Amino acid sequence: AADRIRSARGAPIARIAQLWGEVQHRERGGESWRAATQNLALHYHDGLRTGSAARSRVAFLAGGQLDLDENTQVLIEPPERGGSPPVPVLVAGTLRGEAKPGVPFRFLTPDRKVAVVEAKDGPATLRIKAGKEGVDLALLRGRAEVSGGGARVALGRAELVELRSGKLSAPLRLPAFPELVAPAVDGVLSASAVRLSWKPVPEARRYRLQVSRFTSFDENLVNNLVSAAESPLSGLEPGRYLWRVSSVSERGHEGEFGFARRFTVQPAAAPDAGPAAVARSAAMLAPVDGAIIEHVRDPAPTRFRWRSEGRQLIVIARGATLDEKTVLRRRVLGGTLSFGPLRPGSYLWGVYRLEGKDARPLFVEPFKLKVVQREAPEVKLRPIKWK
Repeated sequence: AADRIRSARGAPIARIAQLWGEVQHRERGGESWRAATQNLALHYHDGLRTGSAARSRVAFLAGGQLDLDENTQVLIEPPERGGSPPVPVLVAGTLRGEAKPGVPFRFLTPDRKVAVVEAKDGPATLRIKAGKEGVDLALLRGRAEVSGGGARVALGRAELVELRSGKLSAPLRLPAFPELVAPAVDGVLSASAVRLSWKPVPEARRYRLQVSRFTSFDENLVNNLVSAAESPLSGLEPGRYLWRVSSVSERGHEGEFGFARRFTVQPAAAPDAGPAAVARSAAMLAPVDGAIIEHVRDPAPTRFRWRSEGRQLIVIARGATLDEKTVLRRRVLGGTLSFGPLRPGSYLWGVYRLEGKDARPLFVEPFKLKVVQREAPEVKLRPIKWK
């Protein structure tokens, strides 16, 4: 029976190349949504949707890809006769794609109106966002021509066009991204006083603030819309973070994010913490408490650093304490050690200063460390033909 169903669905036309968070899949004609998995095969008329703080990337087997932002739902329809690649139907949310010269990007709006994006002079990166009144198509890179409802509109970089009932508006400019102010690059903040600020953008009415532990911003701890050009944050655990901001215009058009900055959150000093406890917390340098280390291709050793002289004892463990599931227990001279590569997982680490028979910790609590292995992005190169 399963073989007959697969035969009726035809050959796969795409796969889920990557996913983050809650992503669900529905087969053609199916009534229920099921959890999607990486490398899941997709067929014509299948549905895909992402939840809050979730994303997914679809790779078409004939070439090209499609990115779904959070809270997005699409259907994958077959192209027109003789056309290629498959045509996404944006039901809700935001999707991203690319048009190439000679390979137009076709899609259907929620009300099933057809729009076509043709790239000019090179690849064109686009973002398509469905709203209550229609669809906004923004060009993030390159030049392109958009056609729909019998009209054609030329777009340049950082321009968008509104699609309302199949009709195209004149080109509009995306709002500029704001310049980040504080904290400075690699700034260090106390967990009790985290406040991020940026310069106002004249055409912006709101701003989207994102905070993540990953440079790719695949998983965001903060994804807030705010009205002011600053935002206090609470609940961030000690560790290293990245943040970025985009502008949102009065019409609800959102620009792209500007350059991201990195900052570190240190534990807030306890009211009864004496000078000795504060000094011990500052002696452990890197990786900071709560750090996340990403390995994309070949894992590399992790460099541990601390501030102390003489003989030291460094301990790395995977258990609930430094005495459980010990990975490393080594005596060293100086304040640095490279070890690994560490396998993906959660770790604790701490350093002790050796004084005779005594081992005095350089920490109040062992530092937490997480190692993550991520899939390398696919890079397709055209074959080189020699004459």
